[in-house]
Amino acid sequence: MKKNFRDQWTGLSEKVTKAPVEFWLILGLFVSFVIFYFVPTFFRSADSMAQGFDYITPRDGMIGGDHYEIVNSMSRSFLFDVPRFVLKGPYPPFTILFHMPFLLVDTKTSYILISLLSLASLIFQTLVLPARLVKTKGYYPFLTALFITGIFSYGFQFEVERGQYNLIALCLTLTSIWIFHRWPGMRWLAYLLFTSAVQLKVYPAIFIINLVDNWRDWKGIVQRFMGLGLLNFAMLFLFGSENFFRFFGGISKMATSDVSITVNHSIGSFVALVVGKLPALTDYSTYFVLAIVMLVFLCLALICYQTFINKFNGVNPFFILACVVIAQLIPRISFDYTLSIMPAAMAFFFVGIHENIKQSVVTSLSLFVICAAYGSTLFASPYKFAAKEMFPILTPFSNNFSALVIILIVVTIVSLYIRPNQSPQYLKD
Repeated sequence: MKKNFRDQWTGLSEKVTKAPVEFWLILGLFVSFVIFYFVPTFFRSADSMAQGFDYITPRDGMIGGDHYEIVNSMSRSFLFDVPRFVLKGPYPPFTILFHMPFLLVDTKTSYILISLLSLASLIFQTLVLPARLVKTKGYYPFLTALFITGIFSYGFQFEVERGQYNLIALCLTLTSIWIFHRWPGMRWLAYLLFTSAVQLKVYPAIFIINLVDNWRDWKGIVQRFMGLGLLNFAMLFLFGSENFFRFFGGISKMATSDVSITVNHSIGSFVALVVGKLPALTDYSTYFVLAIVMLVFLCLALICYQTFINKFNGVNPFFILACVVIAQLIPRISFDYTLSIMPAAMAFFFVGIHENIKQSVVTSLSLFVICAAYGSTLFASPYKFAAKEMFPILTPFSNNFSALVIILIVVTIVSLYIRPNQSPQYLKD
């Protein structure tokens, strides 16, 4: 009897470990749906369905407020008073220039246009770019599923509500990486797009690590990084040295600001929230921040090491997902609208490993954890607060920091299971 049970268990475990990537994506999303939406909505109250959450997408003044602030407050001021223009806030000069064309239309139309640009960016970087990275066809149903999770996600709704442009910046970044690896003769265009992305949001600078075609050509890597660094630094002086120092002051102020709220999933915010609940840890908050930052960059270093020893050349799906996560953790202010860039990163990651990952219990469990953690980011804070009330163990997930760190750590573990002869074969014409 024991033998039969052991045989059945062995057969079941083999089937589980050989399950396709799509299975783990669907299972992870399903578990997150049940925990963070279905249960809090239908079972929080014994008498009736939970209704009337105060808000789903955070609201701060009029819809599209961030977009209007740049267009009306800064782009308009620059256009009509160039000599006396004063840069306000942590906005690079190029951001002001990028928003100037919106002055050609009325306020409502400009908001509609920036929203459509964000939607187009989401479509291109989730459905088009990932599908062009591998020779194997048939990924569109899989990518469509990820796109649907993105378009209905809380992060995308928050992005559009604020009139933000994170999706546009990421689209420029991913397109630059794709051009860099696929068309070496057009790398000037890749550098132009990459610089534009950095000048829009600053954090795309972390993606420079993806602009490497030979990890043993250290001289070429240093020259490329230094050249792009000097170009981006020079771009900050577009409005003169005084406005450069104003921009630097805005960045410094943001880096030291205390915006410790649930919808801010940065490392600094998370530590401040924890210390707020455990005042005895106040004296150690700086050490906690440094420890987490070291952990984050250790993960990136391990992926770099694997890439180096495996001689992996091309678009690296582990780098894409890791950089997207790190870009959301490091800035002191990283509101939940930046979660809108996660679907594209997940698409790149799963397409890249789809047929090349070594199936085992570890990798299967890792894929499930990544998908479940990603699924938890799709739901707004009110649902998570409700879930936390029912299951206190879910308290860390009321802030999306926990899910992002889990994704980064597990992606690093999965990267250890890619062998040199298993590296994805990217399209190269």
